[in-house]
Amino acid sequence: MTNPFLQKLAKIGQFFLDVLFKPLESLSAKWAVTILLAGLFSAGLLHWGFFLDWFNNRFDIQDWHLHVGPYLDFLSKAFRSGQFPLHADSAYIIPSQYLARQNRPFSPQILLLYFLNPSTYVLVNVWVFYCLSFAGLLLIRARYQLSFVSFLSIFLLFNLNGHIVAHMGVGHFEWVGYFLLPFYVLLVLKMVEGERSGWKWLLCHVSGLAGNCPAGSRALLYLLYKFPAFTGTVPAAIFLHYDEGDHSERPAEYDPHPAARSSVCWRHRA
Repeated sequence: MTNPFLQKLAKIGQFFLDVLFKPLESLSAKWAVTILLAGLFSAGLLHWGFFLDWFNNRFDIQDWHLHVGPYLDFLSKAFRSGQFPLHADSAYIIPSQYLARQNRPFSPQILLLYFLNPSTYVLVNVWVFYCLSFAGLLLIRARYQLSFVSFLSIFLLFNLNGHIVAHMGVGHFEWVGYFLLPFYVLLVLKMVEGERSGWKWLLCHVSGLAGNCPAGSRALLYLLYKFPAFTGTVPAAIFLHYDEGDHSERPAEYDPHPAARSSVCWRHRA
């Protein structure tokens, strides 16, 4: 006869294995995964807090000293004095016209510099973009019904890879636009999988790319522009939109070769 304690222990173990490796089914499993995701989100906040030394950034190394510190100090003084940040009187800001270079921060959250000092703003800004990235990763998780372990792998690769950590470590502060990538990837995946696209897809695509401009993510923006050019995702989306509009109002009997047309058009059918 099996020991009741061992049976209970096995049941608990099976429950946690299901929570970690299987899509959600029961209500209790959903609550458990929600708690794990909340813990993972908090761990990400702590990671970037420790990595950036919380609110103690002294702007004394590499690009933190040469670019980020002078930029944020100039913006903070301009906002607090009630002036629009146009011309900077600083040896570190060349040319002195602040908006003359694309990598200078100018997204809406810089208004926080009216209330926050530059050191505090650095971490708050990273946290804002990190929260957006986590929301984007959750959308990908929901679309593909990923287990917690699968989502954990994506989360760790996205936040702890050497590329973004190295950029942020040396003071490439404009690379916070990297955290918007999950939304861009999700849009591309929807198109590749045959989901109906067209002008809405293109609008979201362009908005995602343009969203990197105010954040100063020039290098990242260039890479994102090259991606659809090489893969043909944008031309394919235009073709899909044209195909839907060209045939949507025709009666079914109009098409003499439906099999041939379906073989050349990417179309998702239930």
